[in-house]
Amino acid sequence: MGDFHGTSCAVRNAESLRALRSLGVPEEHIIFAGEKLRVPDNDLVSHLPAALALLLAECSGARTVIAPAYEGGHPDHDAACLLGHSFAARAGGLPVLEFSAYRAHSWLPHYYSVMQLPEDRRREGASLPRTRFSPGTFFLFRFYPSQWTTWLGLLPPLLFFYLTNGNAGIYPARQRDFRIRPHEGKLYYEYRRWSTFERFGARTEEFRRINLTAA
Repeated sequence: MGDFHGTSCAVRNAESLRALRSLGVPEEHIIFAGEKLRVPDNDLVSHLPAALALLLAECSGARTVIAPAYEGGHPDHDAACLLGHSFAARAGGLPVLEFSAYRAHSWLPHYYSVMQLPEDRRREGASLPRTRFSPGTFFLFRFYPSQWTTWLGLLPPLLFFYLTNGNAGIYPARQRDFRIRPHEGKLYYEYRRWSTFERFGARTEEFRRINLTAA
């Protein structure tokens, strides 16, 4: 994780480390690529070649890739999705699972729609057994006090989703065409002026052409 609104990378990584430990993930299996590569928040697109090289060097035994969904919520999430599919392709065609975080609400676009992939991508995962949130997984947000302002926006819709659905929202994913916008209309990160899709496309063009079959 990169620095975000005055919260240092070290603080955010320490929070993630506590969360991952609570899930039983051995510390020797955790790599904070953002810290190693000094990736600023909102600018993973400028560091994709170095990030891919690090993954290929450190994760040679990987069998499955789990990546954020390509959904237009945060530019780093979409870049991480591109990175995950690129790593999967370069590692011999590993299967990829995507998980939805947030995107622009369909009729309140300045607000979050959480864990809601477009219908066509939900159909792609129809045969995957549903993985439900456990209470312990849902309450992982407690390990991230530095992100309390983000949780103010995310927790109400996330709680509603948890109580009414509970599906963890993980789906098998075919390779995306990252030249196409994640969905029609303005993206959430464009509403927030974090970046633009045009910048995403321009900064990732060469990386896509080198690493993906559909570039």
